[in-house]
Amino acid sequence: MRAQTLALRAINQYRRRDTLAYVGLRYFLNNRCARRDRWADEIATHLVRTRSNTPYFGSQHFKEVDDEGEVLHRRIDIPSPTEMYAEAALINRCAAEAPFQARSCVYSYRLPQNGSEDGIFEPYFNGFRERHRSIAAASHGDDVDSLLYTDIRKFYPSIKIDRALQVWKKRSELGGLERDWIELGERIIHDHGLISDRSGAQGLLTGPAFSHFVANLVMDDIDQKMESEFPGHYWRYVDDVVIAGTKGRIADGRRRLSELMGELELELHTGDKDFEVSASTWLEGENDFTNSDSRLWMELVSNIKKLLLYKPGLKAELHRAFSDNGIRLPLLDYESAVAESSFVERTRDWARRYSWARRRIQEISVASLVRQALLARSNYTEALDSHLEHVPVSGFGRKRAIPKLRYFAGRLIYLLPDDQLLAMAGKLEEHPELFLISRVSRAIATKDVTDVLNLGTNAVNAAAQVLRTGKAQISCKTERLDEVQSQGAAMLVINGLRLDGIEVHRAPINDFAEWRSGSELMRSDDPFVQELACLHGVHPDSRHTQMLDTAFDRDEQLAFDVITQLQESSYF
Repeated sequence: MRAQTLALRAINQYRRRDTLAYVGLRYFLNNRCARRDRWADEIATHLVRTRSNTPYFGSQHFKEVDDEGEVLHRRIDIPSPTEMYAEAALINRCAAEAPFQARSCVYSYRLPQNGSEDGIFEPYFNGFRERHRSIAAASHGDDVDSLLYTDIRKFYPSIKIDRALQVWKKRSELGGLERDWIELGERIIHDHGLISDRSGAQGLLTGPAFSHFVANLVMDDIDQKMESEFPGHYWRYVDDVVIAGTKGRIADGRRRLSELMGELELELHTGDKDFEVSASTWLEGENDFTNSDSRLWMELVSNIKKLLLYKPGLKAELHRAFSDNGIRLPLLDYESAVAESSFVERTRDWARRYSWARRRIQEISVASLVRQALLARSNYTEALDSHLEHVPVSGFGRKRAIPKLRYFAGRLIYLLPDDQLLAMAGKLEEHPELFLISRVSRAIATKDVTDVLNLGTNAVNAAAQVLRTGKAQISCKTERLDEVQSQGAAMLVINGLRLDGIEVHRAPINDFAEWRSGSELMRSDDPFVQELACLHGVHPDSRHTQMLDTAFDRDEQLAFDVITQLQESSYF
């Protein structure tokens, strides 16, 4: 049975974000009836509304390294598979009503268009790029001398539960939502409050999709006033705000924004997240998102998926050819997903959905993909080295340079052989902003995960998804793993990697990862693990790697997850 829209949105949203969330969703959707939108709308939502527990997994992500060299973590809460699916349904229902639409000055977590299967929200980069274009257009105006960048401090945890509930009720009634949908939103926000309280916080959880949606609603009054008072000169992307104008005008804008934030008990950052840049300097980066670098990568990924879809028998040969050339691109098995389609359906979709000609498909081969990957390796290596030679010490130029370095390095993790990857790690570690990607690169090159285990589950997931493409044994130079490291160890096991002979701080998630006493886990005191275990079922062996190796549906995106994992815990 083909998956319907909501199942694909949830799968495509979480494939890019978190291994554990994705595996949990796959077990949920292993029930074929659950792939229907009606199941999401009626069953998943009912289960969340009436549940008696709060199943979230508090995953520790890398945040930063402080001045003393200590690694700081940020808690990212992963909802249970049932809640992830119910969120997809709830946000989809809201997307049909005008009062839930974000204003034109807001570019993050925009609601999906009808029929879109890309994710629960529009792809983040679409909004990011549109904001860039809008700022560029304004910066050419005579009334813009400078731009102010500022940032909301601890955005999600600072949004009080009572305020979120108040805004949700008001907006859902204005939107004419049915009672069940309103209660679902109330239940999710209420449960966020319970989890926050247990962890010593007060606000929305960081991680769940519904947090992003509600946060945009909470900010809407501020966005409306700022857009009205600074028309065409105010932009917001999550907690990141830009105001353009003369120096006096942007100073007024920051004061006004700070005043409005204060009314919601939110506050702006100070320090390096709050700075000004002249319009002429900003315009030097006007074309930062229009070069050919991304096209090369997109064509490579697109061609890999085409080959896997239409010539699935070549998957093993392609994997060997990539490995022989030191390339570690993970390849999904689409064979089962394609085989489940009827011939008529496949033929109709061929004509309707794919504009590329049959001849182009035939031209794609294992050899052509290797050549394309090697070309990307060469171009990105040259670009990375060039940018590394000219990284400004500070200021806006440095802020422009770091994303470019992350872009090239994130892709070279897949493309460089071990010796070159280790050399790249050495170059990157000179820059504090690239600490995470440097450590992950080193772990992949050396097969030693000691350092990434300490960084958090996002770092471990990034490394594991590349390490699992090879056959080499991983190592770890420690005798016992603490709580954070043990979470990482669980992610390694889910990815099919194992640390033998090391004592691990045991938690239910470790038992689930190893599928130890699965039937007992179905009665676990941890509601998140209990739900995962029940969805996994009574199979004697773990099926985690099977879920990761196979495509859920032929419309599942071929996502290279490491790139997202390396965004320093910006979860969505």
